[in-house]
Order: sequence, then structure tokens, then C-alpha cells
Amino acid sequence: MYCHRRGKTLREREVVGKNWALAGDAAAWVDPVTGEGIYYAMRSGQILAESLIAEAPEEYPARVQASFRDELERAAKLSPMFYHGKFLGGAVTTRMIAFARHSPTFRQLLADVFAGSQSYRTLKTRLWGQLGITLAETAGSLLRKKQPNIAAEAEA
Repeated sequence: MYCHRRGKTLREREVVGKNWALAGDAAAWVDPVTGEGIYYAMRSGQILAESLIAEAPEEYPARVQASFRDELERAAKLSPMFYHGKFLGGAVTTRMIAFARHSPTFRQLLADVFAGSQSYRTLKTRLWGQLGITLAETAGSLLRKKQPNIAAEAEA
């Protein structure tokens, strides 16, 4: 399975050696759900610099793990469900687009995921906790769009 191999790659990839180091995309530090990699490139560069300044380049992998590698491994495990899963009788991605179109609460959740401020560790809890609000906002938005404009009809 892809997600298992991806997680294993993140854990086992050599990212530092004598006179060399990998950072960002070169180290495969890209969110497999969102495709976002700029944050991880910048953060891994910062961590590498800190490790070199401390004259401890061998600590670089452990520092990356403490900062974000485990989060990327969680995302790798979730990505097949995200791209190939089903929810409410349709594809997860299709439902997400519909919810984002009609629910400000869901749009904020997605913004937080893409910004990296929403951890994958707590995403499921937040999704289920906000599902009622998301469904209500979506239903309300769809109902408002289907109602005829009574004021416009009265003027005609």
C-alpha cells in the first residue's frame, strides 16, 4: 500500500551525512494530502541550520521528527482515504468541495489544514465535532438558493 511505503520512506530515509544534508522536497517532506511543501522546506532548513550551529548535524533527523515528521506520516496514512474514500454516498473530495462552497465553518477547517495549523492528529475529532454545524450551514445555503426571490417577483 502506498501510504505504508510513504511512511516507511519518511522514517528510514537518510537525510544527513558527512558534508551533505537533505531538506524540503529533497527529503520528501511534503504534505501528501495538501501537496504543501514550502513550510516544510523552510522549517527543515531552519532545523538543519540550528543543528549545524550546535555542531550536531547528527541530531538533525531527530529534530525534524520532533518538529513535523510524525505529522507527515499521519498525513501519508490518511491520503488514500482522502483521495479514494467515500462519505455520504459520494467521493470525499466531492463532499469537501460542496461543504467548502456552502459552510464557513468547513472553509475555516480547510484553511487551517492547508496553513498547517490543524494537526492531522486532531483533525478527525474536529471534523466530527463540527459536522452538525457544517451540515446545517450547507443545508441552509442550499435552501436559500432554491427559494424564489419574492421581492423581485412582486416588482415584475
